[in-house]
Amino acid sequence: RSQPAAGPKSVLCVRNSSRNHRQNVAMGASALPIIIFSAIFGVIGIVLPIVAPKGPNRGIVQCVLILTAATCWLFWLCCYMAQMNPLIGPKLHQNTILIMAREWGNPLPDMDSYHPEH
Repeated sequence: RSQPAAGPKSVLCVRNSSRNHRQNVAMGASALPIIIFSAIFGVIGIVLPIVAPKGPNRGIVQCVLILTAATCWLFWLCCYMAQMNPLIGPKLHQNTILIMAREWGNPLPDMDSYHPEH
């Protein structure tokens, strides 16, 4: 067996079959989680301040509930949306990529001559 050519030993991504690509697009395009979590945080930020108990600190409690719901929803939304279209992927060793491709039924051609663009 020949030694791999000198150069980078890791690659950022693996070719996906069209079936896997369709599954990824379908998972990323789902609006149901956004609707459900928006409703949950909407209840916290809209309904709970209305039913807050009367007292000297009612305004502060209402403000805290609204700000908590808004910031938690925004944080959740950013984390959820970042998973839909990640900016970076895992760095995998060349041997790992070859093994994964073979096990998933998508063997890659000889990668000894493969050199990713910098």
